[in-house]
Amino acid sequence: MTALDTRLRVTDARPTATFAVDVGGTWTRSRPLEDGAPTERVPTPSVLRCPGVPVAVLRDDLVALLAGLAPPGACVAVSLGAALDERTGIVHGSAPLWGAAADPVDLGAALARRRPDVGWHLVNDVTAAVTDLAVRHAPVGARHVGYLTVSSGIAYRCLDVPRARIEVDERGLQGEVGHLVAQVDAEDADLLRLRCECGGAAHLAAISSGPGIARLVVQRAGATSDPVARLRAGLGAGEGWAQGVLRSAVAPVAALVRTLWGPRPAPRPAGGRRWRGRGARRRVRAHAP
Repeated sequence: MTALDTRLRVTDARPTATFAVDVGGTWTRSRPLEDGAPTERVPTPSVLRCPGVPVAVLRDDLVALLAGLAPPGACVAVSLGAALDERTGIVHGSAPLWGAAADPVDLGAALARRRPDVGWHLVNDVTAAVTDLAVRHAPVGARHVGYLTVSSGIAYRCLDVPRARIEVDERGLQGEVGHLVAQVDAEDADLLRLRCECGGAAHLAAISSGPGIARLVVQRAGATSDPVARLRAGLGAGEGWAQGVLRSAVAPVAALVRTLWGPRPAPRPAGGRRWRGRGARRRVRAHAP
């Protein structure tokens, strides 16, 4: 077991980042790191956006996208929704980006070849999120802070605050919890047949991620054109099937939160663009007292 240092890394040539990019499975957001600068959003070339496109093409397109966004001579901080070894820049996989492809990709080297004038600094997106959460919101004396994100994928990071370290395995990874086997209620046992974007069955992300929730809507309501809009409308109308989808999606996440709190109650999980709204929060509390 080793650890990532989350403190600012300083080099003589490029002391601080001047441009930031956040790469998710559906959107890529970027902005200059200066007050008042706008954030731009473009679709991410991914299996979620471009089903059927070869993974090699998607990877090349991502490198081209990032290279095109970077200003000349910039120091670019990239947060990536992927199983990323931040020490080397090697990506071991990303179900939202590249589906079941699991061959390691040296994204850092590919970016350096494409744009050698740019300083590239790659971090896992949840590393970036938990670090920001700790800096801005950790209470005085907090030993650990955790961040759980539920979006196009599901992942977790736990930060040792006094040491400014994230413990990782030999591949530089921690918290790829979206690919754990989901804990479901007995009446939802059939959901364990659903397949994750990585190709595996019974994964937490297969049920509770954004794409997973869409699968539940298709299964329960037969809505294929816009499952998210169908779910939103069903919840707004108080329809039973929609309430059932929300319960089925939240329950495995709540079970994970219970597991995280068991051995180490100090972390404070937070985050996730999909889990907004009182209904989802209320159900997490109900399942994870």
